[in-house]
Amino acid sequence: MTLYKFVNIVTLQTSQYLNLPWVIMLSKSIIILVVFAIIGDYTVEGIHCYQCNSVNNSQCENLENYGPEKTILPTSCEVVQDHPESFCRKTVLYLLQRNSVIESRIIRSCGYLKYKKDCYKVENDDHSEYICQCFEDGCNTSTTTHPSVILILSILGLYTIQ
Repeated sequence: MTLYKFVNIVTLQTSQYLNLPWVIMLSKSIIILVVFAIIGDYTVEGIHCYQCNSVNNSQCENLENYGPEKTILPTSCEVVQDHPESFCRKTVLYLLQRNSVIESRIIRSCGYLKYKKDCYKVENDDHSEYICQCFEDGCNTSTTTHPSVILILSILGLYTIQ
C-alpha cells in the first residue's frame, strides 16, 4: 500500500464522521507529518569548535591574527553518548625541564567533562596547563590572559589610583 492510498483511506474514514473539508485537509496533514516524523532522517550536531594543535599548524597559536585566509575553521564536535553536552576548550601547554619552560603549545579542542571553573590551571612535574572552556560555537579562538598577568595589572592599577 502506498502512502497516498493510506492517507486517503484514513481521511475517508475520518470524513464519514465529520464531513467538513477542513477536517479532511487537517487529518491528511497530520498523517503526513507523523509518517515523516517516523521515517525521517535526523542528525544531531554538537557545538562547533576550533580543533587544532600548534605543533601541527602554526595558525593554531593565534587564530585572531588571521582574516579570511584562515585555514582552520570550527568543526562539529562529536556527540558522545555518556556526555551529551560537548563544549569548546583551549589549552595552553608549557613543557617544563628543571622548572623552566622549554616549549609551549596551543591546543584547541572539544571538551566533554566540564570543570567547575571556566578557566583553571593544572601543574605536573614536566608540564603545566592553562585550560579555558566555553560554550558557544567557535568560542575557543581568543588569546588567554593568564591569572598572574591579571593580578599584576590589578596591583599596578591600585597603586596608580592612589
